[in-house]
Amino acid sequence: LAAARAVLDAAGASFGVRIDIHKGVPLSAGMGGSAASAVAAAGAVNALLDLPFQTPDLLLPAMQGERVSADPPPWDNVMAALLGGLVIAARLDPPAPAGGHCLHPVSPRSQNRNPARA
Repeated sequence: LAAARAVLDAAGASFGVRIDIHKGVPLSAGMGGSAASAVAAAGAVNALLDLPFQTPDLLLPAMQGERVSADPPPWDNVMAALLGGLVIAARLDPPAPAGGHCLHPVSPRSQNRNPARA
């Protein structure tokens, strides 16, 4: 996937990966399935790195994966899949590679989830 390649390239990794994604979201359902796949690929590859990126730093690589299904990629879908919770895009265009910011409010109660609902 393009998102995985973008993370590997950004990290200067000397290895590659093969990724298979199995999900229950139908193709072209309009439910953000392609963004979720791009984030999953970026996150999986990131976990393999010796020095992994911080979660917000995966936004632009994940958008490269989303670009495969939609150009320009709907970055609000990528933000929601990457950060979870309520995500507000304060602009139409994604942030520049060097220093964009995303608002990601988190309820204090979200830290103490019932294990059955986690």
